[in-house]
Amino acid sequence: MSFIVMRRRIARAIIVGIAAMVLLLISFLSDQHAIAQEQPPVWWQNLRESCRQVRQEFRGVEYCAGEVVTDQGYTRTAHVIVVDLHDPGVHLEYIIAWGLDKYYPPDACRSLPTTQPCPYISECKDVNRSTKTDVPLANRPGCDDPYNRDYYPVMSIEQAVSLARRINPNVAVVIDSDYGAGTQNEPKSRDHGPQGLTVIRGDRLDGERMGDTDNQAVLQPWLAVSASTPSPPGLRAELHQLPTDSGYKPYNWIYTGVGGGPWLIQNDNVGVNVINACIARENRCRNGASQVAVGLSRGPNPRWLFFVLAEKPERDNDNLLMGLANFMHDQLGVWQAIKLDGGGSSQLWYEPWPANNGIVYREENRRLSQYLAVIAEPGDGIEIPRQPAPEPGPTPQPGWFVRFLESMRSILNWAVQTWRTIQEQWQEFSQWLDDIRRIIADLQQLQRNLQDPEWWARQLVVWLLRCCAPALLPVGAVSLLWAKGRARRVSDGAAMHGED
Repeated sequence: MSFIVMRRRIARAIIVGIAAMVLLLISFLSDQHAIAQEQPPVWWQNLRESCRQVRQEFRGVEYCAGEVVTDQGYTRTAHVIVVDLHDPGVHLEYIIAWGLDKYYPPDACRSLPTTQPCPYISECKDVNRSTKTDVPLANRPGCDDPYNRDYYPVMSIEQAVSLARRINPNVAVVIDSDYGAGTQNEPKSRDHGPQGLTVIRGDRLDGERMGDTDNQAVLQPWLAVSASTPSPPGLRAELHQLPTDSGYKPYNWIYTGVGGGPWLIQNDNVGVNVINACIARENRCRNGASQVAVGLSRGPNPRWLFFVLAEKPERDNDNLLMGLANFMHDQLGVWQAIKLDGGGSSQLWYEPWPANNGIVYREENRRLSQYLAVIAEPGDGIEIPRQPAPEPGPTPQPGWFVRFLESMRSILNWAVQTWRTIQEQWQEFSQWLDDIRRIIADLQQLQRNLQDPEWWARQLVVWLLRCCAPALLPVGAVSLLWAKGRARRVSDGAAMHGED
C-alpha cells in the first residue's frame, strides 16, 4: 500500500514539474518578444537623418554627423564614424610611419637620387629614434627619418591610406590617433614617435622592455582592440589605464593599442573636473582647436566604437572639449571615452566621401607619425532598420524570469572577466619568473666562466684583437715574413748538405 502511495506522489510531482516548466517557457518567450521590440541604438535615433545623407559603402561602418555646442554657445559640426565591433568583417589597424633603423648607415638614403624611393626604409619597430641619447637598451632598433637621423619619420594622411591598403585593400576610414611626431614646431615635435601605449599587430613597441621609460601607458589612458574572432564574432575592445607597467602587453588579446588622454567619459559620467583641469593647464586641450575623441558603448563586450572629430571653433578663445564630451554622452550613448590628438593634427579620411579625395576634414596639412585605420568589407553600412523609430509608448517590462536571467548573465560576465584578469596576471607573473630564471642561468654561467682558465684566455684573446689588432698587425706581419725567410734558409741549407 505504501508503495502505491509513493508512486502516486512521484507521478503528481512529475506533472507539477512539467506544468511549471511550461509556464516558465511561456513567460520566457513572451519576455523575449517584448525585448525584441526594443528601440534602435541611441546614436541611430539621434543621427539617422544625417547617416542617410551619405553613401555608406562598407559593412559595419557608418558615417553620421551632429553638432557640438562650444563653451560660448556656438555650434560646430561633429563628424562621427560608428564601427560595429560585432561585425566579423571589421577590424582596426595601427598605421605607423616608415623609417630607417640603426642598422643602416646615416647616408643610406641621402646618397640616392631624390626621384628614387629609398629601398632601405621599413615600418617603424620602435617609438624612439635610434640616436636618442636618453633612451637605454642598446638592442632596440630605433626609427629615424631617412634624410635626417635627428627626426622621427612622419607621413601625410594620404600616405597612411596607401600604407593601410598594403595591409588590406578594404580601407574604410583613416583618422589621427595618439600624440606623437608631427611637422609642427620642428625639431622639438620630431624627437619622439607615438607617446602612449603602442601595440601594432600584436607587438608592443613602447615601454621599459623597449627602453622607453616615459611611463605613458600609466600616465595616460588608451584604447585596446583585439583581432577578429569567430566566437563571439567581431572584436573585443576596452578603454583603460594602467596603475603600473611591466612592459608587456596589458592583455594578451590586444592586436591594436593606441594612447590618448585625458578621459572625457568614465562609466557614463562626463569628466567635468578632468576636462576643465586639462583646459586650464595643458596645451592639448587649448582653446580654438578642433578635437578628436574615441568612445565605446556600454557593456562588457561593447558593440559600438565611435570616432568623433569636432571642427575648430570660430573664435580662438572658445573651447569645445566639454561640448564634445556631452555630445558623445547624450547623442551617441557613449559609456567610456578619451581624447585623441587634436588641433592641427585633426584629420579624417572616409573612402566614400564625395569630395577632396575622401578628406572629410583636415585643420592643417600636418604630417604625423601614426594614424588608425578601420578595415571593413564592402556593404551598405550598419544593419539597422531604416524606418523611423516608432512613437514612444509605454515600455514593456520584462518578466521575472528574464530579470533573473539578466542577473545571472551579469554575474557570469563578472566571473568571466575576473577569471580573464587572473589568467592575464598569472601569465605576466610567469613571464616575470622566466626572466628571473634566465638571469639566474646567466649568472650561473658567468660564475662557471670565471672559474675556467680557458675562458679567461679566450676573453684575453678577444680583448687583444679588439683593442690592439691595428698595432699588432704590422708586428705579426713582420714576424710571419721573418719566420718564412728563416724556414727558407733552413731548407736551402739542408739541400746544400744533401748535395755534399
